[in-house]
Amino acid sequence: MAVGPAPARAGPTITSHDVKMPGTRAAVRAWAPLSPFLAWMLVFLGVPAVAVAVAAFQRPTGGITIKNLQIATSGTYLVGFENSLKMAAGTALGAGIVGAFVAYAIFTSEHDGVRRLVMTASAVLANFGGVPLAFLFIASIGGSTALVSNWLRDIGIDLYAHNITLYSLWGVGLVYMYWLIPLMVLV
Repeated sequence: MAVGPAPARAGPTITSHDVKMPGTRAAVRAWAPLSPFLAWMLVFLGVPAVAVAVAAFQRPTGGITIKNLQIATSGTYLVGFENSLKMAAGTALGAGIVGAFVAYAIFTSEHDGVRRLVMTASAVLANFGGVPLAFLFIASIGGSTALVSNWLRDIGIDLYAHNITLYSLWGVGLVYMYWLIPLMVLV
Protein backbone atom coordinates (compact mmCIF):
# COMPACT_ATOMS: atom_id res chain seq x y z
CA MET A 1 0.00 0.00 0.00
CA ALA A 2 1.47 3.32 -1.04
CA VAL A 3 1.25 6.26 1.34
CA GLY A 4 1.15 9.64 -0.30
CA PRO A 5 -0.17 13.07 0.33
CA ALA A 6 -3.83 13.32 1.18
CA PRO A 7 -6.02 14.59 -1.56
CA ALA A 8 -6.78 18.31 -1.36
CA ARG A 9 -10.22 19.12 -0.10
CA ALA A 10 -12.19 21.93 -1.46
CA GLY A 11 -13.02 24.39 1.26
CA PRO A 12 -14.14 27.90 1.68
CA THR A 13 -11.82 30.63 0.49
CA ILE A 14 -11.07 33.29 3.09
CA THR A 15 -10.79 36.85 1.88
CA SER A 16 -9.79 40.00 3.69
CA HIS A 17 -13.47 40.96 3.95
CA ASP A 18 -14.15 37.84 6.01
CA VAL A 19 -11.56 38.62 8.72
CA LYS A 20 -13.21 40.45 11.63
CA MET A 21 -11.09 43.08 13.31
CA PRO A 22 -11.88 44.17 16.83
CA GLY A 23 -14.23 47.11 16.59
CA THR A 24 -15.03 50.07 18.72
CA ARG A 25 -17.24 48.04 21.04
CA ALA A 26 -14.42 45.60 21.79
CA ALA A 27 -12.04 48.47 22.47
CA VAL A 28 -14.56 50.13 24.79
CA ARG A 29 -15.10 46.82 26.63
CA ALA A 30 -11.33 46.39 27.01
CA TRP A 31 -10.84 49.89 28.45
CA ALA A 32 -14.04 50.04 30.55
CA PRO A 33 -12.45 48.65 33.75
CA LEU A 34 -9.91 51.49 33.65
CA SER A 35 -12.50 54.23 33.28
CA PRO A 36 -12.92 54.97 37.05
CA PHE A 37 -9.16 55.27 37.44
CA LEU A 38 -8.82 57.45 34.34
CA ALA A 39 -11.68 59.68 35.53
CA TRP A 40 -10.04 59.99 38.95
CA MET A 41 -6.72 60.90 37.31
CA LEU A 42 -8.40 63.51 35.14
CA VAL A 43 -10.33 65.12 38.01
CA PHE A 44 -7.63 65.07 40.69
CA LEU A 45 -4.46 65.45 38.61
CA GLY A 46 -5.41 66.80 35.18
CA VAL A 47 -7.78 69.60 36.19
CA PRO A 48 -5.51 71.04 38.93
CA ALA A 49 -2.46 70.82 36.63
CA VAL A 50 -4.26 72.75 33.89
CA ALA A 51 -5.57 75.30 36.44
CA VAL A 52 -2.06 75.93 37.80
CA ALA A 53 -0.59 76.18 34.29
CA VAL A 54 -3.25 78.70 33.22
CA ALA A 55 -2.96 80.74 36.45
CA ALA A 56 0.82 80.87 36.11
CA PHE A 57 0.45 83.13 33.10
CA GLN A 58 -2.32 85.41 34.40
CA ARG A 59 -2.13 88.76 36.13
CA PRO A 60 -4.07 89.14 39.39
CA THR A 61 -6.10 91.86 37.66
CA GLY A 62 -6.68 89.75 34.56
CA GLY A 63 -4.82 89.37 31.30
CA ILE A 64 -1.83 87.31 30.23
CA THR A 65 1.74 87.88 31.45
CA ILE A 66 5.09 86.11 31.70
CA LYS A 67 6.12 88.19 34.73
CA ASN A 68 5.10 85.31 37.07
CA LEU A 69 7.49 83.00 35.23
CA GLN A 70 10.29 85.54 35.55
CA ILE A 71 9.63 85.87 39.29
CA ALA A 72 9.52 82.06 39.77
CA THR A 73 12.91 81.64 38.08
CA SER A 74 14.80 84.28 40.05
CA GLY A 75 15.86 85.05 43.59
CA THR A 76 14.64 82.84 46.42
CA TYR A 77 12.49 80.74 44.10
CA LEU A 78 15.46 79.88 41.91
CA VAL A 79 17.50 78.90 44.98
CA GLY A 80 14.61 76.65 46.05
CA PHE A 81 14.55 74.95 42.63
CA GLU A 82 18.34 74.49 42.70
CA ASN A 83 18.28 73.05 46.23
CA SER A 84 15.44 70.69 45.31
CA LEU A 85 17.36 69.43 42.29
CA LYS A 86 20.56 69.00 44.32
CA MET A 87 18.75 67.09 47.04
CA ALA A 88 16.83 64.93 44.56
CA ALA A 89 19.98 64.01 42.63
CA GLY A 90 22.11 63.46 45.73
CA THR A 91 19.60 61.37 47.64
CA ALA A 92 18.63 59.32 44.58
CA LEU A 93 22.27 58.56 43.81
CA GLY A 94 23.22 57.89 47.43
CA ALA A 95 20.16 55.75 48.16
CA GLY A 96 20.60 53.88 44.89
CA ILE A 97 24.20 52.98 45.70
CA VAL A 98 23.60 52.08 49.36
CA GLY A 99 20.36 50.25 48.52
CA ALA A 100 22.10 48.23 45.79
CA PHE A 101 24.89 47.16 48.15
CA VAL A 102 22.45 46.21 50.92
CA ALA A 103 20.22 44.33 48.47
CA TYR A 104 23.22 42.48 47.05
CA ALA A 105 24.42 41.59 50.54
CA ILE A 106 21.10 40.19 51.71
CA PHE A 107 20.36 38.26 48.52
CA THR A 108 23.78 36.62 48.50
CA SER A 109 23.54 35.86 52.21
CA GLU A 110 23.12 32.23 53.16
CA HIS A 111 21.15 33.16 56.27
CA ASP A 112 17.46 33.12 55.36
CA GLY A 113 16.46 34.64 58.71
CA VAL A 114 18.66 37.70 58.15
CA ARG A 115 17.25 38.10 54.64
CA ARG A 116 13.66 38.00 55.92
CA LEU A 117 14.46 40.39 58.78
CA VAL A 118 16.07 42.98 56.48
CA MET A 119 13.29 42.69 53.90
CA THR A 120 10.60 43.08 56.58
CA ALA A 121 12.38 46.06 58.12
CA SER A 122 12.82 47.61 54.68
CA ALA A 123 9.12 47.18 53.92
CA VAL A 124 8.12 48.83 57.21
CA LEU A 125 10.60 51.70 56.84
CA ALA A 126 9.70 52.28 53.18
CA ASN A 127 6.07 52.79 54.24
CA PHE A 128 7.02 55.14 57.07
CA GLY A 129 7.29 58.48 55.32
CA GLY A 130 5.77 61.92 55.18
CA VAL A 131 4.50 63.63 58.31
CA PRO A 132 5.14 60.69 60.72
CA LEU A 133 8.76 60.47 59.56
CA ALA A 134 9.28 64.22 59.89
CA PHE A 135 7.75 64.18 63.39
CA LEU A 136 9.97 61.25 64.39
CA PHE A 137 13.15 63.06 63.43
CA ILE A 138 12.08 66.42 64.87
CA ALA A 139 11.03 64.84 68.18
CA SER A 140 14.18 62.75 68.49
CA ILE A 141 16.95 64.89 66.96
CA GLY A 142 15.52 68.13 65.65
CA GLY A 143 15.23 70.54 68.51
CA SER A 144 16.55 71.66 71.85
CA THR A 145 14.01 69.43 73.63
CA ALA A 146 14.61 66.43 71.37
CA LEU A 147 15.15 63.16 73.20
CA VAL A 148 18.20 61.78 71.35
CA SER A 149 19.88 65.20 71.16
CA ASN A 150 19.58 65.57 74.94
CA TRP A 151 20.93 62.05 75.58
CA LEU A 152 23.90 62.74 73.33
CA ARG A 153 24.51 66.11 75.01
CA ASP A 154 24.49 64.37 78.42
CA ILE A 155 27.35 62.08 77.31
CA GLY A 156 29.33 64.95 75.81
CA ILE A 157 28.24 64.97 72.15
CA ASP A 158 26.59 68.23 71.14
CA LEU A 159 25.16 68.00 67.64
CA TYR A 160 24.37 71.70 67.47
CA ALA A 161 27.92 72.73 68.35
CA HIS A 162 28.98 71.42 64.93
CA ASN A 163 26.11 73.10 63.02
CA ILE A 164 24.32 69.80 62.45
CA THR A 165 20.63 70.55 61.96
CA LEU A 166 17.70 68.80 60.37
CA TYR A 167 16.53 72.10 58.93
CA SER A 168 19.39 72.40 56.44
CA LEU A 169 19.59 70.91 52.96
CA TRP A 170 21.74 68.03 54.25
CA GLY A 171 19.45 67.46 57.23
CA VAL A 172 16.37 67.13 55.04
CA GLY A 173 18.40 64.87 52.73
CA LEU A 174 19.32 62.66 55.72
CA VAL A 175 15.67 62.27 56.70
CA TYR A 176 14.74 61.55 53.10
CA MET A 177 17.48 58.89 52.83
CA TYR A 178 16.04 57.17 55.93
CA TRP A 179 12.94 56.48 53.81
CA LEU A 180 14.61 56.13 50.40
CA ILE A 181 17.30 53.51 51.21
CA PRO A 182 14.79 50.86 52.38
CA LEU A 183 12.71 51.62 49.29
CA MET A 184 15.75 51.03 47.08
CA VAL A 185 16.48 47.76 48.90
CA LEU A 186 12.97 46.57 48.05
CA VAL A 187 13.25 47.71 44.45
